[in-house]
Amino acid sequence: MKEIKICVAGDFFPSDRVAKLIKDGDYSKVLDNSILNTLKSSKLNIVNLESPVFDEDLSPIEKTGPNLKTGTETIKYLSWANFNLLTLANNHIFDYGKEGLFKTLKNIKAGNIPFIGAGLDKNEVNKIYFNTIGDKTLAVINVAENEWSTSVDDSIGANSINPVRNAKLIRDAKSKADFIIVITHSGHEGYELPSPRIKELLRFYVDCGADLIINHHPHCISGYEVYNDKHIYYSIGNFSFDIKQFRNNKWNIGILLKITINENSINPEVIFIKQGDNEPGVKVIEGDELTHIQLKFDKLSQLIKNEEGLANKFDEYAKMEYPQFSSYLEPFSLRLLNFLRLRGFFPSLNSKKKKRILLNIIRCESHRDLVIKTLEK
Repeated sequence: MKEIKICVAGDFFPSDRVAKLIKDGDYSKVLDNSILNTLKSSKLNIVNLESPVFDEDLSPIEKTGPNLKTGTETIKYLSWANFNLLTLANNHIFDYGKEGLFKTLKNIKAGNIPFIGAGLDKNEVNKIYFNTIGDKTLAVINVAENEWSTSVDDSIGANSINPVRNAKLIRDAKSKADFIIVITHSGHEGYELPSPRIKELLRFYVDCGADLIINHHPHCISGYEVYNDKHIYYSIGNFSFDIKQFRNNKWNIGILLKITINENSINPEVIFIKQGDNEPGVKVIEGDELTHIQLKFDKLSQLIKNEEGLANKFDEYAKMEYPQFSSYLEPFSLRLLNFLRLRGFFPSLNSKKKKRILLNIIRCESHRDLVIKTLEK
């Protein structure tokens, strides 16, 4: 068989300077020629679209964190850049509710770009992407941790991380495809390593039959490992996510995975990229900066291989997050107040906002890891 070339990019949200460039149609300033040429020479290019897409004025859902949205000009840009598969399983795709998701999927379909990872019904939510190139069939599965966007009952929203359901999807894909890529959206924002739980989960997907695992969501790069002869990339960071307060920051460094599929193997190549820094566009990292980033990437990869070291690093991270998470969980345990509240003489001390915070940090796996560490202290 002839070699198959595909590329996988991380989180994409056209914000700040990039949003204006795209709206003005000034695409060449958003993506440098070397990356564009790589994408143009690839059969399949995948990116995580971390935002609803519509032009109308819709009401956001009530949630913790920001509600993101972008206009339909974004679809034109993605098509120009030769992205031909969008992953939508992330924590923002449902930021404007059912109507926002409906319009998003309608606009993506109008732009003739396939998508996976979110939908308006069970079949669409759980859809596996299949692509036969030459004599080989590739399957792609996309799932996200359970925050405000995921489909709790499998009916509408983003495809959720659920090991039992996910294992069934991988098994189904295995019966129809030669190679399976699982793309996940999980982890702790700003933390450069997987938690022990996430490492165990992504390894489990390999045990189920996946040939390559790629994760994003932390908005910074992490390392990788080879487990049972399969590559697991624990975070490829942002592809383009231009935010003013994040300049000269780990937020600006990402990975574009250039993947070659041969007769019996998947061979990924890491291309380090920079975005949203002094200039808004996505560029390949070169020279001394590349050497520095490669050393950091290798160090993170070595840490991931060390079970005890990885656990210790996560304990350190949990201690750093303790003040914030303990404030979320601080109990109001005075018996008199509870007595009066239960009998209607005293209002609940948990506002609607507080309840949303508690719901999110308990329901989301990554937040829940920190809740457990906080309560153990």
